[in-house]
Amino acid sequence: MDMQYGNTGSPSLSAAVITDLIWAYARPADGVEHLRVRLSNHLASIVIFVRAAGPDQALIKADGVVRRAVRSPGLRGYEIL
Repeated sequence: MDMQYGNTGSPSLSAAVITDLIWAYARPADGVEHLRVRLSNHLASIVIFVRAAGPDQALIKADGVVRRAVRSPGLRGYEIL
């Protein structure tokens, strides 16, 4: 799943820091196997691989992980586009 998030004014973070913050909010039940963050022009594109029964469940799991991370103080200023 590929998601994009925009930075609305907080200091820019590196892709590695954003990746670490997302991993910090992943739970074992989320089934996260891999994630990658790429930055470009105040956008963070996130690709996340999760173990799931099907595409719909994968989307729900991945979205949940990233939404938890985006609500954290470390990612203040980022929002879902």
